[in-house]
Amino acid sequence: MLGTGIIAGWWLHHQQPQSVSQNSSNPSFQLKWHNPHSNPGTFHVTEPLWNSTTTEELSMFLMALDENRIDDALVIYQQNERSGSAVFNLLQQNLKEWLSQQDAQISISVLERITQHYYQDERLLTQLVSLYEHQGRLEPAIVTLINLKSFTDNSDTRSGLDERIHLLSRTFFNQQLQLDQLETLLALFQRLSAQEMDYGFYRFALSQIYLATGDNGSAIRELEVLQTHSEFGRQASQQLMALLPPPPVDEEEELPASAIALTPRGGHFLVDVSAGTKETVRLLIDTGASLTTLPSEFLQRLRRKKLAARVGHTHLKTAGGEQFAPIYLLKELHIGHFIVRNLQVAELDLFELGSEGLLGMDVLSQFRFHLDQDKSTLTLHQR
Repeated sequence: MLGTGIIAGWWLHHQQPQSVSQNSSNPSFQLKWHNPHSNPGTFHVTEPLWNSTTTEELSMFLMALDENRIDDALVIYQQNERSGSAVFNLLQQNLKEWLSQQDAQISISVLERITQHYYQDERLLTQLVSLYEHQGRLEPAIVTLINLKSFTDNSDTRSGLDERIHLLSRTFFNQQLQLDQLETLLALFQRLSAQEMDYGFYRFALSQIYLATGDNGSAIRELEVLQTHSEFGRQASQQLMALLPPPPVDEEEELPASAIALTPRGGHFLVDVSAGTKETVRLLIDTGASLTTLPSEFLQRLRRKKLAARVGHTHLKTAGGEQFAPIYLLKELHIGHFIVRNLQVAELDLFELGSEGLLGMDVLSQFRFHLDQDKSTLTLHQR
């Protein structure tokens, strides 16, 4: 304890500013010219830059840390922060230096306690994550990054945190896969998937975790959504083929009666649908879309024939940003041999990869569906 006080006092002595007048007999005070409107050549004394209180605060803080009195150190830390004291910056610097000299587990314990109160402090949380990673404790590292992201508004910072979470989550998943302990990841990946539903790896990881726990129904739901994914689509389709019952085969047809021929285009698949007339539109299968979209001219023709009616509007997130879109109620949508009745669709002129709209999960989720990328077919089963 005595050694800690001596070191802190020596450090403070050498940190004192050198701009103090050489003629001053007390280096803890700084002299400066008085207001020019008063008598010229007079001086007045400012507030002390360093004093016995500062030395005592720092000594007590370091002593509390050394003696594992973390709550006492935290009280000193909080009091100086709340008062706006200049000592707080010194406390931050001392804490950083003290942590760098400790065993990793001691540093983790101290930071875990402090960040219970300073749960939005990016500097402290980032330091804690690095320590977790160094010890191979990936789950708390990921959870800490998730918490940090939730308090971050800067888009660049959030993007950087996402990349780090993606990397750690893949590493952690592969580790647990090799240990045959995927079931331990369920809660973590449910949380990750709920926060970033568009990141395909989380859905794929969840599907494998569900399979490991025997929850085939939940696994099938995740795999169905992944069938159009560029990285996991083929593997998802293959697993679905093994999980779903084989469709009945019509001996006169080369394909099962429920299989619909698709048009592959740039890694995606297009399907022809109709809406009660002979006219068809070509839609891009998008398992990431919650709502099916149709082009405006097609909807207007259906409206004139009393096959569609406008019932409201919504805002859709597109590559170009959020877009206003009218909502129509279709009497029926024909896809293969199946008819989906009373379907709400969005009006959106989207001409990508030769498509005229999107076939979303509002239609696909009404079926057990399997997308065979090798045969370019979509197989539907009634739920």
